[in-house]
Amino acid sequence: MDGDISVESEYGKGTTFHVRIRQGFVSDTPIGSAVADNLRSFRYDEDKRIAAQKFVRLNLSYARVLIVDDMQTNLDVAAGLLSKYKMQIDCLTNGRDAIERIRSGKPVYNAIFMDHMMPEMDGIETTDIIRAIDTEYARNIPIISLTANAIAGTEGIFYEHGFQAFISKPIDIIELDAVVRKWVRDESNENSASGDLSPAAGASYQDENIVIDIPGIDAERGLLLYGGESDLYLSVLRSYASNTLDVLDKLRIVSEETLPGYAISVHGLKGTSANIGAEITREAAMNLERLAKSGDLGVILSINDKFIKDTENIVANIRSWFEQYDSKHEKPCLGAPDREVLARLRQSCENYDMNGIDEAMSELETANYDKDGDLVIWLREKINVSEIDEAAERLAKYEQESD
Repeated sequence: MDGDISVESEYGKGTTFHVRIRQGFVSDTPIGSAVADNLRSFRYDEDKRIAAQKFVRLNLSYARVLIVDDMQTNLDVAAGLLSKYKMQIDCLTNGRDAIERIRSGKPVYNAIFMDHMMPEMDGIETTDIIRAIDTEYARNIPIISLTANAIAGTEGIFYEHGFQAFISKPIDIIELDAVVRKWVRDESNENSASGDLSPAAGASYQDENIVIDIPGIDAERGLLLYGGESDLYLSVLRSYASNTLDVLDKLRIVSEETLPGYAISVHGLKGTSANIGAEITREAAMNLERLAKSGDLGVILSINDKFIKDTENIVANIRSWFEQYDSKHEKPCLGAPDREVLARLRQSCENYDMNGIDEAMSELETANYDKDGDLVIWLREKINVSEIDEAAERLAKYEQESD
């Protein structure tokens, strides 16, 4: 490229690399001081935010996808991002269940989003077995890897094992959109959907006057991952607070025998921490993962307790922030959920009408209830993981019991 690279290094102090590359002529228009300053400072967040706000999602309400990940927060992130396309989403927490689901051939999925690192059977092993199933469906269904190990050489490994693409964690919404358009979209079904959806960006926390100030979390960085859609970011924060302590329990006892499982668990925590902008936690988890893979048990034991305590503090900080946030956004209290809305929700579930499900759930969640409020919470949990049939059955039973 007609450039040069040089290096200066002083032991104990650090290293500086200098790279000079000739730039091709584009136009006589000056780039301006603002752009020049961003280039000097390696800043691209604002450009990324603008791009995220402009792109429009497809309406893929005809599509159904499967997400496989052993970390509940990662499932919540991927399902939340994909739900914006109005597609139906099923979630599984291990590779063996995914294999059986594809072997059965029901339901038929447009694509699988597969976590790379999982305990017992990782994403590559799972995909190898799926591809070996003697059906055209199993051989050809698009499988996209979700990986926090996006390093040189990784791409080739995935393609060699039957993946169509891979997406780095934390998931970039522009990158995800490109994969969805290429591997999930089915143009022959375009007429069954009602056109493109609204622009991706929801109101940012600045627009909503929400100040997300949580010690240990870079909220601006975290929100940027979701294109400024605060509803998604807040749901991921809640998921992290709900599920992280269970992950930490797996890290408390470390031995030579448990190091492989420890590496997988801390790897998962690295990814979920990146999902919310908890950069210090992510870096600490990444270091522990490296130590576990290299077998440095002594070093892990010397820092593991502090890591667990620091992460517990992050969870406590998130919960404390939500206590204040929820107290300022109190919902009205009604006697019980509206039966007409519940009936509409049941019908939408039976017809797999995701738009109808979203509308009904939005209505139900505008209030708290003196009676049967736990039903609404349960329905939300089931719908979030796309257990639509189970939700429909429970609603039908509820109607019968109420008659």
